[in-house]
Amino acid sequence: MLNQSNQIAKKAILLSFLSGFLSLGLEVIWIRLFGFFTGGLPQAFSITLALFLLGIAIGSLIGKQVCQEGRKEGRKEGRKEGRKRNDRIYREDLFTLGCS
Repeated sequence: MLNQSNQIAKKAILLSFLSGFLSLGLEVIWIRLFGFFTGGLPQAFSITLALFLLGIAIGSLIGKQVCQEGRKEGRKEGRKEGRKRNDRIYREDLFTLGCS
């Protein structure tokens, strides 16, 4: 169990590194392209950086909502399964009481 969680953690770290690396590369490309179109204005960097950070913030908010909805669904499913299990146990108890 511990080995499997270590593997998952290593994969998550690698995925985070790769996504950050690619994200930084895309940011540099966008800064270069936007700088080319604006003639190298100093504001090109700040606008590109602001838009890039805004995109990260919006993506984080969307990700948060998706995770919260998943937790809600998981809780609902857990409650349903718990009720089913409790109902089954209750019926089995009644059955054994009636049969003894």
